[in-house]
Amino acid sequence: MEFNNTAGKKSALWKDSLKFRLTAIIAFVSILTGIIMFLFLYFLYQNRIDFEYRDKVISISRIAAALLDIEVIERYASTLEEDEEYARILNFIRIKQKEIGVTYICISVVYEHGELFIFDSDEDEEGRMNLGSIVLWTDTDYDADLILRFLRGDQIEPYTERTRWGYLLTAVEPIFRADGSLVAHASVSISMDNILNERMQVFILLGIIVIIVFSLSIIINLNAIQKHVISPLHHLIKGLSAYRPEVGMHKFMDQLKSRPRLNTGDEYEALENAVINLETRIENKMDELQKAEELSKLMLDTTPICCQLWDSNFAVIDCNEAAVKLYGFNNKQEFLERFFRECSPEYQGDGQHSDEKAIMFVKKAFEEGSCVFDWMHQMPDGTPLPAEITLVRTSYKDGYVVAGYTRDLRHIKKMEEALTEAEKMTKAIMEASPVSYVLFDKDLNAIDCNKTTLDVFACPSKQFFLDHYWKRFSPAYQPDGRKTFEKTQVFKDRVLKEGKVIVEWDHRSFKGEHLPTETILTRMTYNNEIYIIAYKYDLRRIKKMEENIRRLESEVEKVYIDPLTGIYNRRYFDENLDRAVKTLSRSGGMMSLMMIDIDHFKKYNDTYGHSEGDNCLKIIAETLSKTVTRADDFAARYGGEEFAVVLPNTDEKGARVIAEKLLENIRNCNIPHENSDVAKCVTISIGVTTSSVSHTQNPDHYIKRADEMLYESKQNGRDRYTFGSL
Repeated sequence: MEFNNTAGKKSALWKDSLKFRLTAIIAFVSILTGIIMFLFLYFLYQNRIDFEYRDKVISISRIAAALLDIEVIERYASTLEEDEEYARILNFIRIKQKEIGVTYICISVVYEHGELFIFDSDEDEEGRMNLGSIVLWTDTDYDADLILRFLRGDQIEPYTERTRWGYLLTAVEPIFRADGSLVAHASVSISMDNILNERMQVFILLGIIVIIVFSLSIIINLNAIQKHVISPLHHLIKGLSAYRPEVGMHKFMDQLKSRPRLNTGDEYEALENAVINLETRIENKMDELQKAEELSKLMLDTTPICCQLWDSNFAVIDCNEAAVKLYGFNNKQEFLERFFRECSPEYQGDGQHSDEKAIMFVKKAFEEGSCVFDWMHQMPDGTPLPAEITLVRTSYKDGYVVAGYTRDLRHIKKMEEALTEAEKMTKAIMEASPVSYVLFDKDLNAIDCNKTTLDVFACPSKQFFLDHYWKRFSPAYQPDGRKTFEKTQVFKDRVLKEGKVIVEWDHRSFKGEHLPTETILTRMTYNNEIYIIAYKYDLRRIKKMEENIRRLESEVEKVYIDPLTGIYNRRYFDENLDRAVKTLSRSGGMMSLMMIDIDHFKKYNDTYGHSEGDNCLKIIAETLSKTVTRADDFAARYGGEEFAVVLPNTDEKGARVIAEKLLENIRNCNIPHENSDVAKCVTISIGVTTSSVSHTQNPDHYIKRADEMLYESKQNGRDRYTFGSL
């Protein structure tokens, strides 16, 4: 096709092109004006909703949730019975609803199968509340995501829904217990019908204005649009429909020739526009591709994990900035040139050559898609760098590359080394501990012990001790006669339940000697496994000391205990009375002394015999000891049928009380004494003296004064006590 390049044709072409541009600009401005007006009013009314309704409904829902008593909610949810507190809160909510103009308030507990109403401000036709009932979920109630958020107790953003009241803007506030668990929801709704109707009217008016403006523009420029827009665009779309410019352009030009109403200027302008459109699309695609590449490069460089790319020839073709920094290189180019050659030792820890092993793993990633393994890298200066490598195959152009992600394990290795060192230290401390311990699993299999344990049991081998703990080092029966195996199961169950049990346990040493121990069983959890530690204290020395103490006590009893009555004798009385006087003289404390004599005891012996007389003395002595109960008080046999009671830190009032108890308790023994001049049973007479002890006093002063009072008791008829101060 030939084009006429005369000045007239160029002028016509320019004029037609100008008309096209003006027409397009007018139409574009008209449409843009309508869209801007539409968006302006939309956002204006949307902001009104947000400011006037959204914040209000959120605040009210939170106030409603905060004012509710959680105990009342839980009590009603569990019993479904109204009480005074429930009625008071419900009435309060209804008053608030009227004050603030809220359409609907509801408190409910959401279950997986429905919603249990606790408070509901809606009433049915008969004025009853829809309370205590469960409304099952249906497809039209809530969407699945909203139900899940209800059940989790999430904060739900206000949402608009269609109800029988119209469109409601609803806010939901979860109500939690003190421990953070969900109790119920407080939901508040406000009617949106007024503002939605208002917005609908504005949108209809706006649509009418836009249609009128657009129609006027079309009518005014109808001929120009037909000539300069519709026809060229129609042919341009058909010519480029296959996206093949070299074919579509010829078809386009041929169709232009066949239309006599199109002149050369029209053809040229249409062709010009087609070429410009094609170039613009190509440039846009190139810009998008460039932006995608820049974004991918940015993501790669900002990734905090070291990453490098391998091609199918097992060569590193790219890396990110984290890789450059990790190995201490200056730039990517230096990394690519030196990484494969300097950043791995010649051999790995298993003895395999690093180059061969690296190619093997990269090849595996190309074949299988991914692989993960540990690798020993090194810094350029030779410093070891343990790492975890993840290789992932990914598409690139017409083939694949492998992305290698390196995780630096140096800090993990240090933690492992520190943990290992701590375990060694703990082991050393346990080995050096003077306390014997044995470690058992939850089935009471011995799995470890320390050196002290082997020393206590005199066992030469730890393994022998652990293997034969129950058969060789534990007897078949414990001292209480129970079988060792049965008793072991009882204490195992107790320690697993209680966490700690203390028990005395008998063992045998390696040589078969008796080995008593105090064993503390403690439950321990390690790596999600339950273990039992038995700390054992050797009681052989303590048992021997106890035996010596019992022997000494037996010898002491021979010195200080009266063999007939079993209470303290005259020697103990003399020594401890003297000690009490000296002690109390330093503080000026009070002390009381009683001298006691059995009334007409000679007649008792003559009547009943000396054997019964001895039994009578034993009963009297036992009664005196049981009556005198304080730690420092004691009763002693003074001689024959005479006894003494020493009461340190006891004043006159206390001494009189004890004397009355002694007289009464002896009478209550009802020991027969037919020949007594006092009563038909054995009685006693008591002499009592009390004084504030001074350094000028000695035991004889107390004994003499108490004897004088005892004599007066006998003179005054016996079976009584007489008190006299020192």
